[in-house]
Amino acid sequence: MRPVRRGGSPQPDDFDPYTDAKPDLISRLGGYCSYCERRIAANLAVEHIQPKKLPAYQDLEGRWENFCLKDNLPGLFMDSRLLT
Repeated sequence: MRPVRRGGSPQPDDFDPYTDAKPDLISRLGGYCSYCERRIAANLAVEHIQPKKLPAYQDLEGRWENFCLKDNLPGLFMDSRLLT
């Protein structure tokens, strides 16, 4: 598991849409999948550590602290427990 050390948010407010965080995440974390630790030249996506679809976490959808990067290949299994 690659450490997720993204530092403080590069902007004062939440990201809207959350995908706008991708360039900043790549700049800080590098072009690596936070789950499988592979370097991915393309096809990286912003992943939510706490699921954005669950009502309890909807307020975290645009929050910098809830982002990591993932390989966007179909069928890739991810377990958010690995990031805690």
